Amino acid sequence: MIRRWLPAAVACSAAATLAAVAVMPALAAPRAASAAAASPIVIESISSPVAESGLLSIDMQAPTAITITAVNIVDAGGAVEYSIQGGNFSQTGNPTDGTWTVSSPIPQNAMPFGTYEVTVSATDAGGDTPLNNAQAPGSFFFGLDPSVALSASTSTLSYLQQSVTFSGQVTASDPDGNVVVVPGQPVSIDGAAGDSYTATTDTSGDYSVTESPAVYNDPGLTDSYIASVAASASAQAASSAAVSVAAQVDPVQVSVSLSKTTARFGARVTLSGTAMLESGGSPTPLATAPIDVTGTDFYSGSGVGPISATTNANGAFSVVLPAQPTTTWTANAASNPYLQPGSTTPNSAVLTVSLPTQVASVRLKYDPADQLTASGCLDLSPAVTSFPDLSPPPATSLSLQYAASRHGPWHTLGALGAGSQVCHHGTAFRAVFNSAPVSAYFRVRSGGQLPYQPTVSAVVHAATARTRFAGFDIKPRSVSANGRITMSGELEHKTARGWTGLAGAQITIVIEPPGADAYWFKRLTVARSGKFRTSFADPQSASWYVAYAGDSTHLSAQSNVIYVQAGHS
Repeated sequence: MIRRWLPAAVACSAAATLAAVAVMPALAAPRAASAAAASPIVIESISSPVAESGLLSIDMQAPTAITITAVNIVDAGGAVEYSIQGGNFSQTGNPTDGTWTVSSPIPQNAMPFGTYEVTVSATDAGGDTPLNNAQAPGSFFFGLDPSVALSASTSTLSYLQQSVTFSGQVTASDPDGNVVVVPGQPVSIDGAAGDSYTATTDTSGDYSVTESPAVYNDPGLTDSYIASVAASASAQAASSAAVSVAAQVDPVQVSVSLSKTTARFGARVTLSGTAMLESGGSPTPLATAPIDVTGTDFYSGSGVGPISATTNANGAFSVVLPAQPTTTWTANAASNPYLQPGSTTPNSAVLTVSLPTQVASVRLKYDPADQLTASGCLDLSPAVTSFPDLSPPPATSLSLQYAASRHGPWHTLGALGAGSQVCHHGTAFRAVFNSAPVSAYFRVRSGGQLPYQPTVSAVVHAATARTRFAGFDIKPRSVSANGRITMSGELEHKTARGWTGLAGAQITIVIEPPGADAYWFKRLTVARSGKFRTSFADPQSASWYVAYAGDSTHLSAQSNVIYVQAGHS
């Protein structure tokens, strides 16, 4: 029969829950070497059945038949809590070596629950008295013997069932042998793997606690749980039978796709996917679950992310990818001990990104020989130079274009090749062009090739001026010995107003005698009008002309050649 245990005489003890107080086992005196030998009465042990602590039993032996006079139960302070007269004991076994047990259990309201010392008054037929009539304190326990029941709401945990409810009841056998419920009792639930939970019994002795045990990413792991109550002054310690809970790890299959597989750097690209849980061989959407999207940079091999996403009720998810060079993007369910990556569905995709470039440091330079040199750098755009290990774009597919207006139309002058100047984030280019326009708008165009985008430079205006000698003449062209000739003319350059004098330029008068291995030169600076005039005494027979070397904004020029015939002295 199960009844509620709240006896009035032990209300104080019942209110105190079963705190952890160790209970000493019944003490046993050594059995005499021989029952037939002449010796005093020896008390071998004092005990009671585990399930009925009120049934006090005394094991004794003596040379002759034993008679119990009285038994006193004494507390730690020496006060007698309860006395039992000898007539209340029944004897089993040999009268000289047997067990004496109270005829009826000590009533549970007879004294407080606890551990006590027991003193025995007895004699035998020979007049002997007990050698050890007083047992040590703690030799006799009078109280409750608990029993703990434990069950689990499930024996298998999985991603879809990550919690378990542990429940049960704590009952106890009282000193009378009745089964009672134990309210307000702390219960400890401990797993072999280290989990530990606590609960407290209600007024019916029932307890319940719902937890999410720690499991490991190991299919088939089983943990064993035991519920226990600690010993107290009024009750013994007790534990339940073990309950097993297994962990089931299920694979997750993730499939992904890209809104575009090739894109310009910085373009909006979405990675979408679906996550399915393979539980028990039946695919089901992995709903409202975190997904980690990570990337591996094609150039540096460094990782990107994770970028977090969450699946909807159908297991679908999507993320907008960050601006990144060509990268392999992979999606997986976030780390969870109940999940393991699947192996049948592709969960990664490569986004090929074309990188922005720029044409920088463009320089255009004419030389007096009517050649135009173009140089500069084809660089990565500042938007991507912060990414490591990106290769600079090659100096290919580059051309120099020109137009009469900065808005075009554009015409291709020729191709550009590799240069030698230093470029910080790119590749140098250079080319020399003959017969370039002497005045035009120029730009450099890169045709682009994966993974580099096409680009054009800023428009640059460059110009030089054509020059010529006008009215060049020498008089007279035939002179006698000691004669004098006069040379004159004008150096002009072409401007928007037409041909005008080139002021202050330096020209060279060249004299080439026939059959000579050396030339004679004379420097001359033209007037502000571009005109010049000079004379020579005692000229030599030779071919005479003037030349202009040009500068950074003027092409070179040479006059017509005039032969002067000079006499000899």
